[in-house]
Amino acid sequence: MVTLEFILDGPYTSACLHPIPHTISPYSHMMESCSDSTPVSPPFNDPDADLIIRTSDGVDFRVYKLIMKQASPVFREMFTFPRGSQLNNSVVEVAERSRVWDYILRMLYPVGRAPSAPDPADYWPLLEAAKKYDMAGVREAVKHAMMVPAVLKTDALMTYALACVYGLPDAARAAAKASFQPWPGDGRPPLCIPEMQCMAVMAYHRLSRYRWACVEAATACAESSDLFRSETRWNGKSNVIHWPEWITALQKSTKCGARCPPSRAHKDSGLRAYIDDYIDRSIKSLRVEPSGQVVATTDAIGPILKAANVCFDCSQKIGSDAIVRFANVYAQRIDAAVAMVTLEFRLDGP
Repeated sequence: MVTLEFILDGPYTSACLHPIPHTISPYSHMMESCSDSTPVSPPFNDPDADLIIRTSDGVDFRVYKLIMKQASPVFREMFTFPRGSQLNNSVVEVAERSRVWDYILRMLYPVGRAPSAPDPADYWPLLEAAKKYDMAGVREAVKHAMMVPAVLKTDALMTYALACVYGLPDAARAAAKASFQPWPGDGRPPLCIPEMQCMAVMAYHRLSRYRWACVEAATACAESSDLFRSETRWNGKSNVIHWPEWITALQKSTKCGARCPPSRAHKDSGLRAYIDDYIDRSIKSLRVEPSGQVVATTDAIGPILKAANVCFDCSQKIGSDAIVRFANVYAQRIDAAVAMVTLEFRLDGP
């Protein structure tokens, strides 16, 4: 009895279904006004300021035209109109809320406290304002805030959606890789977030294809024999087989009994069968999250330690440090393989 949820989404715009008014030109919000408004803290309550920016929630920011002209080509153009013109008045009513303009102005002003990192809920209106008023500095600041690891860990999909709409390829690629953690590939799809309603279907499709390619690269690395490959070296008398150090520490001893069978997949390596089991489990984990960190966790390597303790010789010869070292090398190989996969990025905004 499963039914498809159907919603008429309408035409795509960069400000769809968001509390930013559809009219994005600041010119239409300019007018002389003497109405009451909410005061603000310094330095935006300067009585000598020659411009008031009045937000949609009724907050007045008293600023200087000179600063706004330097920060925004849009504001510079406003102030080129003849004195007395509607577009050269002392009050500019804008569509954004006060918390958005508080962040913008604290970035622009040479005095006062620097703005703290914006709340993720403000990324969208800040990026839209940066686009509307052509403020490259605000755009870059929001981009860097979105790429902080703590933000990517919890809001990767939101970051990816906004990066695709506002042309931020670095943020899109970082978010695409981070999106594997909060949304395992075989788990329940994430709830729809508002920002997804502005993301083009093709952007989401590219994210899905990128994840699939990363899974293919990670599992191909796991299934490859390169990790267990030996080298033939001349020792001055004859050719001898040389194994990497992380392999020799795990090789099967002649004293190991029937309870510790040799590797089935890598018979010439001298490894034990529980290494095969570890690789098989890791492949399943990599299909959920194609990242090296999933193969080096305590849960991942714990069964190897338990299996090694079953064999008396293994329990004496193999220490946990050898197993951890092997898992870390394995994880590095996987991450290197996944890093070779690139996300196709296109600007999907209008």
